[in-house]
Amino acid sequence: MLLEFGDACLKGICSVVPKGIRRAIDMEGISERDAKRLAKNTGFEQFHIAEEGKTAADYCALAAEHLLEKLGVDPQTLDALVFVTQSPDYIAPATSGLLHDRLGLRRDAMVFDINHGCPGFVYGMFQASALVRAGARRVLLCAGDTVSRYASPEDRSTYFVFGDAAAAALVEAGEQRSAYSFYTDGSRFSALGIRDGGMRHMFSEASLVPHADEQGNIHSDYQIHMDGAEIMTFSLNVVPKMIEDLLAGVGLAREEIDIFALHQANKLIVKSIAKKLQVPPEKVPFEAAGFGNTSLASIPLLLSVLYGDAPADGRAGHAVLCGFGVGLSAAAVYLSLKDVEIMRYIER
Repeated sequence: MLLEFGDACLKGICSVVPKGIRRAIDMEGISERDAKRLAKNTGFEQFHIAEEGKTAADYCALAAEHLLEKLGVDPQTLDALVFVTQSPDYIAPATSGLLHDRLGLRRDAMVFDINHGCPGFVYGMFQASALVRAGARRVLLCAGDTVSRYASPEDRSTYFVFGDAAAAALVEAGEQRSAYSFYTDGSRFSALGIRDGGMRHMFSEASLVPHADEQGNIHSDYQIHMDGAEIMTFSLNVVPKMIEDLLAGVGLAREEIDIFALHQANKLIVKSIAKKLQVPPEKVPFEAAGFGNTSLASIPLLLSVLYGDAPADGRAGHAVLCGFGVGLSAAAVYLSLKDVEIMRYIER
Protein backbone atom coordinates (compact mmCIF):
# COMPACT_ATOMS: atom_id res chain seq x y z
CA MET A 1 0.00 0.00 0.00
CA LEU A 2 1.33 3.41 -1.03
CA LEU A 3 0.17 6.49 0.89
CA GLU A 4 0.94 9.89 -0.63
CA PHE A 5 0.89 13.50 0.54
CA GLY A 6 1.26 16.69 -1.47
CA ASP A 7 0.29 19.19 1.21
CA ALA A 8 2.68 18.45 4.10
CA CYS A 9 6.20 19.82 4.04
CA LEU A 10 9.24 18.74 6.06
CA LYS A 11 10.87 22.05 7.05
CA GLY A 12 13.78 21.11 9.30
CA ILE A 13 15.69 18.50 11.29
CA CYS A 14 17.96 18.79 14.32
CA SER A 15 19.76 15.86 15.98
CA VAL A 16 21.38 15.58 19.41
CA VAL A 17 23.83 13.00 20.78
CA PRO A 18 24.96 12.75 24.41
CA LYS A 19 28.49 13.92 25.12
CA GLY A 20 29.49 10.74 26.97
CA ILE A 21 31.39 8.27 24.81
CA ARG A 22 32.07 4.57 25.26
CA ARG A 23 34.71 3.14 22.94
CA ALA A 24 34.48 -0.49 21.87
CA ILE A 25 38.20 -1.03 22.35
CA ASP A 26 38.01 0.19 25.98
CA MET A 27 35.10 -1.97 27.12
CA GLU A 28 35.66 -4.36 29.98
CA GLY A 29 35.31 -8.10 29.60
CA ILE A 30 36.55 -8.25 26.03
CA SER A 31 40.00 -8.49 24.55
CA GLU A 32 41.37 -5.79 22.27
CA ARG A 33 41.43 -8.33 19.45
CA ASP A 34 37.75 -9.23 19.88
CA ALA A 35 36.81 -5.56 20.21
CA LYS A 36 38.51 -4.78 16.90
CA ARG A 37 36.81 -7.75 15.26
CA LEU A 38 33.38 -6.65 16.48
CA ALA A 39 34.05 -3.09 15.35
CA LYS A 40 35.04 -4.35 11.92
CA ASN A 41 31.93 -6.53 11.59
CA THR A 42 29.42 -3.96 12.83
CA GLY A 43 31.18 -0.78 11.76
CA PHE A 44 30.72 0.67 15.26
CA GLU A 45 33.86 2.01 16.94
CA GLN A 46 32.29 4.11 19.69
CA PHE A 47 28.91 4.93 21.18
CA HIS A 48 27.39 8.12 22.60
CA ILE A 49 25.81 7.18 25.93
CA ALA A 50 23.12 9.13 27.79
CA GLU A 51 24.19 10.89 30.96
CA GLU A 52 22.87 9.45 34.22
CA GLY A 53 19.44 10.92 34.92
CA LYS A 54 18.90 12.12 31.35
CA THR A 55 16.22 10.62 29.14
CA ALA A 56 15.32 10.54 25.46
CA ALA A 57 12.80 13.30 26.18
CA ASP A 58 15.58 15.54 27.56
CA TYR A 59 17.61 15.19 24.38
CA CYS A 60 14.50 15.60 22.21
CA ALA A 61 13.65 18.83 24.04
CA LEU A 62 17.13 20.17 23.35
CA ALA A 63 16.86 19.24 19.67
CA ALA A 64 13.42 20.85 19.44
CA GLU A 65 14.57 24.08 21.10
CA HIS A 66 17.48 24.45 18.70
CA LEU A 67 15.35 23.58 15.68
CA LEU A 68 12.57 26.02 16.50
CA GLU A 69 15.10 28.78 17.18
CA LYS A 70 16.90 28.09 13.89
CA LEU A 71 13.63 28.18 11.95
CA GLY A 72 12.30 31.19 13.84
CA VAL A 73 9.19 29.30 14.96
CA ASP A 74 7.28 30.26 18.10
CA PRO A 75 6.23 27.11 20.05
CA GLN A 76 2.81 28.74 20.51
CA THR A 77 2.22 28.31 16.77
CA LEU A 78 2.57 24.50 16.99
CA ASP A 79 -0.72 22.67 16.68
CA ALA A 80 0.56 19.23 17.63
CA LEU A 81 3.55 17.33 19.03
CA VAL A 82 4.27 13.67 18.29
CA PHE A 83 6.84 11.87 20.46
CA VAL A 84 8.17 8.53 19.21
CA THR A 85 10.29 6.38 21.51
CA GLN A 86 10.81 2.98 23.12
CA SER A 87 12.26 4.58 26.25
CA PRO A 88 9.62 6.94 27.70
CA ASP A 89 10.05 8.81 30.96
CA TYR A 90 7.11 6.97 32.53
CA ILE A 91 4.75 4.10 31.73
CA ALA A 92 2.02 6.69 32.36
CA PRO A 93 1.39 9.48 31.64
CA ALA A 94 2.55 9.93 28.05
CA THR A 95 5.93 11.67 27.86
CA SER A 96 4.64 14.00 25.15
CA GLY A 97 2.76 15.86 27.88
CA LEU A 98 6.02 16.63 29.64
CA LEU A 99 7.51 17.90 26.38
CA HIS A 100 4.37 20.00 25.85
CA ASP A 101 5.01 21.80 29.12
CA ARG A 102 8.77 22.05 28.69
CA LEU A 103 8.59 23.52 25.19
CA GLY A 104 5.70 25.87 25.95
CA LEU A 105 2.99 24.71 23.55
CA ARG A 106 -0.58 26.02 23.67
CA ARG A 107 -3.03 24.24 25.95
CA ASP A 108 -5.19 23.27 22.98
CA ALA A 109 -2.29 21.65 21.08
CA MET A 110 -2.61 17.90 20.46
CA VAL A 111 0.19 15.77 21.92
CA PHE A 112 0.68 12.00 22.06
CA ASP A 113 3.29 9.23 22.16
CA ILE A 114 4.00 6.49 19.63
CA ASN A 115 5.77 3.37 20.91
CA HIS A 116 8.12 2.39 18.10
CA GLY A 117 11.78 1.72 17.42
CA CYS A 118 13.92 1.55 14.28
CA PRO A 119 11.18 2.57 11.76
CA GLY A 120 9.81 5.12 14.23
CA PHE A 121 11.12 8.31 12.62
CA VAL A 122 9.36 7.50 9.34
CA TYR A 123 6.20 6.56 11.24
CA GLY A 124 6.41 9.88 13.06
CA MET A 125 6.80 11.80 9.81
CA PHE A 126 3.75 10.04 8.40
CA GLN A 127 1.68 10.85 11.49
CA ALA A 128 2.78 14.49 11.41
CA SER A 129 1.88 14.71 7.71
CA ALA A 130 -1.52 13.14 8.37
CA LEU A 131 -2.21 15.74 11.07
CA VAL A 132 -1.30 18.53 8.64
CA ARG A 133 -3.69 17.07 6.08
CA ALA A 134 -6.36 17.03 8.81
CA GLY A 135 -5.91 20.76 9.35
CA ALA A 136 -2.94 21.25 11.67
CA ARG A 137 -0.67 24.05 10.45
CA ARG A 138 2.55 23.01 12.21
CA VAL A 139 3.47 19.69 13.85
CA LEU A 140 6.63 19.02 15.85
CA LEU A 141 8.03 15.49 15.68
CA CYS A 142 10.33 14.38 18.50
CA ALA A 143 12.04 11.00 18.15
CA GLY A 144 14.69 9.49 20.40
CA ASP A 145 15.85 6.51 22.41
CA THR A 146 18.30 5.64 25.17
CA VAL A 147 18.51 1.99 24.16
CA SER A 148 22.01 1.54 25.61
CA ARG A 149 20.44 1.42 29.09
CA TYR A 150 18.56 -1.74 28.11
CA ALA A 151 21.71 -3.55 26.94
CA SER A 152 23.53 -6.08 29.11
CA PRO A 153 27.34 -5.64 29.26
CA GLU A 154 27.54 -9.41 28.88
CA ASP A 155 25.53 -9.45 25.66
CA ARG A 156 27.75 -8.71 22.69
CA SER A 157 24.79 -8.65 20.30
CA THR A 158 23.44 -5.48 21.96
CA TYR A 159 26.09 -3.88 24.20
CA PHE A 160 28.45 -3.48 21.25
CA VAL A 161 25.69 -2.21 18.98
CA PHE A 162 23.40 0.37 20.60
CA GLY A 163 24.04 4.04 21.30
CA ASP A 164 21.75 6.90 22.32
CA ALA A 165 20.47 9.88 20.31
CA ALA A 166 17.42 12.03 19.67
CA ALA A 167 16.03 14.31 16.99
CA ALA A 168 13.34 16.85 16.28
CA ALA A 169 11.68 17.64 12.96
CA LEU A 170 9.09 20.19 11.92
CA VAL A 171 6.32 19.36 9.45
CA GLU A 172 3.98 22.09 8.28
CA ALA A 173 1.45 22.88 5.59
CA GLY A 174 3.03 23.40 2.19
CA GLU A 175 3.57 21.82 -1.19
CA GLN A 176 5.93 18.85 -1.09
CA ARG A 177 5.41 15.41 -2.55
CA SER A 178 5.98 12.48 -0.24
CA ALA A 179 4.99 8.83 -0.45
CA TYR A 180 5.05 6.21 2.32
CA SER A 181 5.17 2.44 2.43
CA PHE A 182 4.98 0.14 5.48
CA TYR A 183 5.62 -3.52 6.27
CA THR A 184 5.02 -5.53 9.44
CA ASP A 185 5.46 -9.20 10.32
CA GLY A 186 4.25 -9.50 13.90
CA SER A 187 4.84 -13.25 13.93
CA ARG A 188 8.58 -12.51 14.28
CA PHE A 189 8.24 -10.02 17.15
CA SER A 190 10.44 -12.05 19.51
CA ALA A 191 13.58 -11.49 17.40
CA LEU A 192 14.16 -8.08 18.98
CA GLY A 193 12.73 -6.62 22.15
CA ILE A 194 12.44 -6.60 25.93
CA ARG A 195 10.34 -9.44 27.33
CA ASP A 196 9.35 -8.17 30.77
CA GLY A 197 7.87 -4.91 32.00
CA GLY A 198 4.56 -4.81 30.14
CA MET A 199 1.22 -6.38 30.99
CA ARG A 200 1.97 -9.69 29.21
CA HIS A 201 5.00 -10.36 31.40
CA MET A 202 4.95 -7.92 34.28
CA PHE A 203 8.15 -6.93 36.02
CA SER A 204 9.19 -9.13 38.96
CA GLU A 205 12.35 -10.08 40.80
CA ALA A 206 12.79 -12.89 38.28
CA SER A 207 12.96 -10.27 35.52
CA LEU A 208 16.42 -9.26 36.74
CA VAL A 209 17.92 -12.76 36.77
CA PRO A 210 20.48 -13.06 33.93
CA HIS A 211 20.51 -16.08 31.64
CA ALA A 212 22.37 -17.12 28.50
CA ASP A 213 20.78 -17.41 25.09
CA GLU A 214 21.69 -19.89 22.36
CA GLN A 215 24.60 -17.72 21.25
CA GLY A 216 26.02 -17.46 24.76
CA ASN A 217 24.98 -13.83 25.27
CA ILE A 218 23.89 -13.13 28.84
CA HIS A 219 20.99 -10.81 29.62
CA SER A 220 17.93 -10.67 31.85
CA ASP A 221 14.33 -10.50 30.65
CA TYR A 222 14.30 -6.81 31.59
CA GLN A 223 17.11 -6.12 29.11
CA ILE A 224 17.02 -5.97 25.35
CA HIS A 225 17.68 -9.12 23.36
CA MET A 226 18.34 -9.43 19.65
CA ASP A 227 18.57 -12.32 17.23
CA GLY A 228 21.10 -10.78 14.86
CA ALA A 229 20.74 -13.49 12.21
CA GLU A 230 16.96 -13.08 12.13
CA ILE A 231 17.25 -9.29 11.82
CA MET A 232 19.76 -9.69 8.99
CA THR A 233 17.47 -12.09 7.12
CA PHE A 234 14.46 -9.82 7.57
CA SER A 235 16.38 -6.72 6.46
CA LEU A 236 17.76 -8.28 3.27
CA ASN A 237 14.53 -10.04 2.28
CA VAL A 238 12.11 -7.20 3.00
CA VAL A 239 13.82 -3.80 2.69
CA PRO A 240 15.14 -3.91 -0.92
CA LYS A 241 11.80 -5.11 -2.34
CA MET A 242 9.92 -2.59 -0.23
CA ILE A 243 12.06 0.25 -1.59
CA GLU A 244 11.71 -1.02 -5.16
CA ASP A 245 7.91 -1.12 -4.76
CA LEU A 246 7.93 2.41 -3.32
CA LEU A 247 9.93 3.74 -6.28
CA ALA A 248 7.64 1.98 -8.74
CA GLY A 249 4.70 3.65 -7.03
CA VAL A 250 6.16 7.15 -7.41
CA GLY A 251 7.39 6.46 -10.94
CA LEU A 252 11.13 6.78 -10.33
CA ALA A 253 14.05 4.54 -11.15
CA ARG A 254 16.73 3.66 -8.61
CA GLU A 255 19.22 5.67 -10.65
CA GLU A 256 17.19 8.85 -10.09
CA ILE A 257 17.47 8.66 -6.30
CA ASP A 258 20.29 10.78 -4.85
CA ILE A 259 20.41 9.08 -1.46
CA PHE A 260 18.97 6.05 0.27
CA ALA A 261 19.13 7.08 3.94
CA LEU A 262 18.76 3.77 5.73
CA HIS A 263 18.50 3.01 9.42
CA GLN A 264 22.09 2.51 10.56
CA ALA A 265 21.53 -1.03 11.85
CA ASN A 266 25.17 -1.93 11.24
CA LYS A 267 27.63 -1.57 8.40
CA LEU A 268 27.14 -5.08 7.02
CA ILE A 269 23.36 -4.75 6.76
CA VAL A 270 23.50 -1.30 5.16
CA LYS A 271 26.09 -2.32 2.57
CA SER A 272 24.28 -5.61 1.86
CA ILE A 273 21.02 -3.77 1.17
CA ALA A 274 22.90 -1.43 -1.19
CA LYS A 275 24.22 -4.45 -3.04
CA LYS A 276 20.76 -6.04 -3.34
CA LEU A 277 19.35 -2.73 -4.60
CA GLN A 278 22.16 -2.63 -7.17
CA VAL A 279 22.98 1.00 -6.47
CA PRO A 280 26.41 2.59 -5.89
CA PRO A 281 27.48 2.24 -2.23
CA GLU A 282 28.03 6.00 -1.96
CA LYS A 283 24.27 6.44 -2.42
CA VAL A 284 23.64 4.23 0.62
CA PRO A 285 25.94 5.79 3.23
CA PHE A 286 26.96 4.31 6.55
CA GLU A 287 28.03 7.09 8.92
CA ALA A 288 27.43 5.52 12.34
CA ALA A 289 30.96 4.40 13.24
CA GLY A 290 31.12 7.08 15.92
CA PHE A 291 27.56 6.67 17.21
CA GLY A 292 26.43 3.05 17.12
CA ASN A 293 22.92 1.92 16.24
CA THR A 294 20.80 4.78 17.63
CA SER A 295 17.42 3.16 16.93
CA LEU A 296 14.82 5.50 15.45
CA ALA A 297 17.19 8.50 15.72
CA SER A 298 19.70 6.98 13.29
CA ILE A 299 18.07 8.34 10.11
CA PRO A 300 17.86 12.01 11.19
CA LEU A 301 21.34 11.70 12.71
CA LEU A 302 22.65 10.36 9.40
CA LEU A 303 21.12 13.33 7.58
CA SER A 304 22.63 15.71 10.13
CA VAL A 305 26.07 14.22 9.51
CA LEU A 306 25.73 14.34 5.72
CA TYR A 307 23.96 17.66 5.25
CA GLY A 308 24.29 19.55 8.51
CA ASP A 309 24.17 23.29 7.73
CA ALA A 310 24.95 22.59 4.06
CA PRO A 311 23.43 24.83 1.35
CA ALA A 312 20.24 23.62 -0.27
CA ASP A 313 21.95 22.82 -3.56
CA GLY A 314 24.16 20.33 -1.71
CA ARG A 315 21.21 18.26 -0.48
CA ALA A 316 19.35 15.43 -2.17
CA GLY A 317 16.56 16.28 -4.57
CA HIS A 318 15.27 12.71 -4.56
CA ALA A 319 15.67 10.81 -1.27
CA VAL A 320 14.37 7.59 0.25
CA LEU A 321 14.43 7.22 4.04
CA CYS A 322 13.89 3.72 5.39
CA GLY A 323 13.82 2.37 8.93
CA PHE A 324 13.57 -1.32 9.76
CA GLY A 325 13.90 -3.72 12.68
CA VAL A 326 11.83 -4.07 15.84
CA GLY A 327 8.36 -5.47 15.22
CA LEU A 328 9.59 -6.91 12.92
CA SER A 329 8.68 -3.97 10.76
CA ALA A 330 9.86 -1.46 8.19
CA ALA A 331 8.77 1.96 6.97
CA ALA A 332 10.00 3.97 3.98
CA VAL A 333 9.29 7.42 2.59
CA TYR A 334 10.18 9.14 -0.68
CA LEU A 335 10.62 12.93 -0.57
CA SER A 336 12.93 15.77 -1.52
CA LEU A 337 15.43 17.23 0.96
CA LYS A 338 16.27 20.29 -1.18
CA ASP A 339 14.33 22.80 0.91
CA VAL A 340 14.76 21.13 4.30
CA GLU A 341 16.85 22.96 6.91
CA ILE A 342 19.11 20.22 8.25
CA MET A 343 21.26 21.30 11.20
CA ARG A 344 24.64 19.83 12.13
CA TYR A 345 24.14 17.43 15.03
CA ILE A 346 24.64 18.81 18.53
CA GLU A 347 26.79 17.01 21.09
CA ARG A 348 25.55 17.78 24.58
